[in-house]
Amino acid sequence: MSPGVITVFAIIGVLAGMGVRPIVFALSVPTGQPPRTSCPRCHALVLRRERRAVVAVLVGRCRFCRTRIGVPPAMVEVVLGVVFTLLACRQSGVWVALACCWLAAQGAAVALVDIAVRRVPNVLAVSAYAGVVALLAVAGVVEHHPATLLRAALAGIGLVAFYGLIAVASRGGLGMGDVKLAASLGTGMGWISVTAVVGGTLLGLFVAAIYGLAAIVASRSRWRAQFALGPFLVAGALVVLVIG
Repeated sequence: MSPGVITVFAIIGVLAGMGVRPIVFALSVPTGQPPRTSCPRCHALVLRRERRAVVAVLVGRCRFCRTRIGVPPAMVEVVLGVVFTLLACRQSGVWVALACCWLAAQGAAVALVDIAVRRVPNVLAVSAYAGVVALLAVAGVVEHHPATLLRAALAGIGLVAFYGLIAVASRGGLGMGDVKLAASLGTGMGWISVTAVVGGTLLGLFVAAIYGLAAIVASRSRWRAQFALGPFLVAGALVVLVIG
């Protein structure tokens, strides 16, 4: 892609980070509870259709009690700006790059929510999959790659089945939210190749295992203690997509 197009992707990444921030704040609640709209400390309404409310979430502090809320300022924006730039540099087609960027933005939201409350919201898993499939479908038609699109779709289904087996075998060690997330991750990596699916999956699981062992050695958790697996799965997939 040309430097101008890459610059546009970088700007879109920053804007996407601004959009991810309120989503993470709203969805970082326990399973079964409605999306959060108020400050967890003073209970003042934070998310509403007002410019001041949007600014409060973007700066990461409640405008009433000044308590830290949500993600630290600029963190998501900088990360997604860099990731979008790298994806635009590595992917040859605009539609494929858009699909990868959509997966990156949704994956960032999933990772942050999972870190905060140990769950993957269904709305994020579904929107990630729907967006990736739609954008790759356009890429398959525009770039005349029906076989590649079919491979991507089958890879998504296959990865869901694989994670589903792990979830059953581990008896809760792998949550169903991670299984649902696998649909979008597998589809995105499947567009690259089957090797990319295997490599990205193993990379995410390997780094997660290293983290778990390190936590156990440091006496921070027990063998059956659960930790957020989503961030590792997303990171493994994004590394593969950036490498291409």
